[in-house]
Amino acid sequence: MLSFFIITSGFGGLAAVTAGRALALTWRSRWQIAPAMFLLTVAVRFLHYVMAQEELLSAFAFAADFAALFGIAWLSFVWTRRRQMQRQYGWLKSL
Repeated sequence: MLSFFIITSGFGGLAAVTAGRALALTWRSRWQIAPAMFLLTVAVRFLHYVMAQEELLSAFAFAADFAALFGIAWLSFVWTRRRQMQRQYGWLKSL
C-alpha cells in the first residue's frame, strides 16, 4: 500500500500531471490521454516490480494504477485547458 502512494501517486502522479498539461498546451484532444496513461502505467508497473518486488502482470494493480494516473492526467488537462480558453477567449466573458 505504501508503494502505491510513493510510486504511483508520487512518481507516476507527477508524470501524469506533466503529460496532461503537455497534451492540453499542444491543443490535443482529450481521447489522447488514455494511450499516454496506458504507456505511463506500464512504466509505473515496472517500477513497482523493480523497486517493491510486486507482481508485474497483476490485472487489478494495473487497473488501479491506470485509474489513478488517468484521473490525475484528466484533471491536469482540464485545468490547463480552462486557463488556455480564458486567456485566449477572454473577450467572450463580456458577451
